[in-house]
Amino acid sequence: MAKKQKKAKSEFQKEEVTRALIQATVISSLGSAQYGYNLWVINHPLVFRQSLQSLNMTKLKEIEDDPPSEFLGFLMGLTIYIFPFGGLVGSLLVGPLVDICGRKDTLLLNNFLSLISAILMGFTAVIIDYEFMLFSRLFCGICAGIFSCTVPMYVGEIAPEDIRGATTVVPMLFVETGALLAQIVGHPQILGSEKDSSILLGLSGVLAVMAIFLFPFIPESPRYLLLQKRDEEKAMAVLKKLRDQEDVEDEMQDLYQEDISERGEKNMNVLKLIRFRAMRWQVLSIIILMMGQQLSGIHMAYVFMEKVDQLIAVQNYQIEVVGIATLLAAILSLMILINIIDSMGRRLPLLIGYGIITILSILLTMSIELEVTFLQQGTISWMTYLSTIFLFIFIFGHVMGPGSIPSVLMVELFLQSSRSSAFVIGGFVQWLLNFLMISLAFYMAPLGSYIFLVFWPVCAFTFMYSMKVIPETQQKSFVTIKRLMALYMARKIMVQKPPAKGQFKPMQEITEDKESEIVEEEEKREFTRPVILATVISSIGFLQYGYNFWVLHFPAVILMNFHNATDEKKRDFNILHQSILFFFFFVAIALYPLGGFIGSFIFAPLADTCGRKQTLLINSFFSMTCAILMGFSKMAAAYEFSMFSRFITGVSSGICYNIVPVYITEIAPKNRRGAMHVVASFFLLLGILLGQVFTAPQLLGNEKGWPILMGFAGFIALFQILPLFYVPESPRYLLMQNGDEEKARQVLRKLTGQDDVEEEMEDLQMEDHAERTEKNMTVFKLIRFPGPQRRFAIIFVLMFAQQFTGYSAVRNAYPTLLEQ
Repeated sequence: MAKKQKKAKSEFQKEEVTRALIQATVISSLGSAQYGYNLWVINHPLVFRQSLQSLNMTKLKEIEDDPPSEFLGFLMGLTIYIFPFGGLVGSLLVGPLVDICGRKDTLLLNNFLSLISAILMGFTAVIIDYEFMLFSRLFCGICAGIFSCTVPMYVGEIAPEDIRGATTVVPMLFVETGALLAQIVGHPQILGSEKDSSILLGLSGVLAVMAIFLFPFIPESPRYLLLQKRDEEKAMAVLKKLRDQEDVEDEMQDLYQEDISERGEKNMNVLKLIRFRAMRWQVLSIIILMMGQQLSGIHMAYVFMEKVDQLIAVQNYQIEVVGIATLLAAILSLMILINIIDSMGRRLPLLIGYGIITILSILLTMSIELEVTFLQQGTISWMTYLSTIFLFIFIFGHVMGPGSIPSVLMVELFLQSSRSSAFVIGGFVQWLLNFLMISLAFYMAPLGSYIFLVFWPVCAFTFMYSMKVIPETQQKSFVTIKRLMALYMARKIMVQKPPAKGQFKPMQEITEDKESEIVEEEEKREFTRPVILATVISSIGFLQYGYNFWVLHFPAVILMNFHNATDEKKRDFNILHQSILFFFFFVAIALYPLGGFIGSFIFAPLADTCGRKQTLLINSFFSMTCAILMGFSKMAAAYEFSMFSRFITGVSSGICYNIVPVYITEIAPKNRRGAMHVVASFFLLLGILLGQVFTAPQLLGNEKGWPILMGFAGFIALFQILPLFYVPESPRYLLMQNGDEEKARQVLRKLTGQDDVEEEMEDLQMEDHAERTEKNMTVFKLIRFPGPQRRFAIIFVLMFAQQFTGYSAVRNAYPTLLEQ
């Protein structure tokens, strides 16, 4: 029976990609092609010059006196901002349009509007009027906003669940194809000239006319017909057409189940959806994903790609070719994604994409800053070509993950009645941030390559959020995805019930002989290879911490000379007062403990959200990045680069200072817990010793070798990253915070080396039961909570005494005493 079902399913999957489905997907995606075309043409240099011409010939003639520069800047900014503002308005219109008119009729109506928009845009080259030009751009933006939300919604609803991911990515492919078409026809030798500008602006109308004539041949969304229009007969006929088969009862049953499941979400407008508690995590996920998409730095990547191309290219046509190559690379990335998204799932491409742009944000900052340094010396180095490669990889990562997957998840995380409102929220966030990015581009320009470091925290946060919250929706029905999301989030906030009576064995009177037998049995379990390896591998983090703690302050004279020299170049001061130089140097010194202070605050939510092992792994990657930045600070010859490097190294040290003891405590046997902590302290002192040896002037403590000295911590981090994958997660975290009892039992068996771990499991369950009142205890709750106040005071006094023992003063005075 199972084989027959499997065979039937495989036969059904072969018949899924039908002609009707392909026609509906391609014809509806013509709207996305218009969106991509207009998005590029609106920012074409020729169109920008015509906007200036309209402004000069109409608006400025109405003003007799010379207008102030602020007023001119406002008018020119209004010309640029009006298109994304129109997109924002269009995204807000999507909700009522698709629910009243339907998905297909909304697309058909918007194609008529897009045709009118193309005609208006074409006449802006003939009718030289500023207000007419503004209205045309606004109208074009509204059409783009409607297309950006409605097309993926329609395509996602008509696609079968087994290929829903690939089908929903197709509109994004048409967006890039439209942009490519615009860049090709916008070449000066084709339509990118003054006499052909009206054709260039109105060419998208051809795509609109094609879509209008072809739309009668595609069906309405069967989900809309059944769940919102209650037309069961028509919905079944549409499903038969789309699947090219008569038997569609299974899908009809899925639609009936979805109708029953969404009873609490009927007539869900945007405000109701935001306030609806059951959908709060889905709404928050869409907002964060769209924020991560727009604040990833992709806009700046295209800007820097153009600047780097101008350095490499000798003639203008070569710059056009490189721009076309960039879009071809994006199209190739989307074609790869279409082929893998339904086999690999949504989470993996999303995480890979965010991982790439998170790492490349730092590498791009380094390469472009070094490129600027070489250009100041009058040479174009290989670093220019390296920056180009990094930018291509950055764009590839963005297209693979943040640029495409959020649209798929907006379709899949919501049921029929709330999906349109979800697209309104997602589209609103997308266009609002697009509007803000364009508005703030002028103010962010002085940051140069450091702009990528502004977006880096957003990329890193979205990566971690996606890893912990976004579920895998591959080949699942919408009802199943809703249940999966509810169960996933319920497990995160679950407070386990107290154990049933008789679950724990009653305490028995223990004789001396029995006690000695228990002690001997525990001692046999203590010294296992997994415990020793996990302790040593995690303690390598303390080795990095001790090494960085030492080398970031020594040799102080060399670092001070570097900071003073680079600061003089940046500020163009011939003579700086010595006190000012000392001030800037001590600010740089203070940034490391300030970063440690912030890192200690980041540690708690990171460890509770990602887990102990993953926090160690993330911090090792972070520490390796910090080491690379520190090593390149001299080559970049940038004072700010060095300041930032010291700060994030401090953040990494602050996280490491807390996570290593916590992890060791939770995996160590209770009879050897103290010894395991001493191992971590040993690695800390070993790191300080290693740093002190390497800072010797004969080794790396000199002008030539200190960049290697700073970057050596990256090798230590790399040495920790590789074996960390084989280290188990803390069993306490798995059971008490993640609610995974089976996995906690497996980890305990691995750590103890025995199959019988029921006593340890009972201890963990008793501890979980005992801390019922301390669940989800944040820092502020812990301070105000009366229960652990005494323990909190003890820790505070001990840490206060540790720092004020005078050890730092003795350590600083020790070299001076040796010299005397």
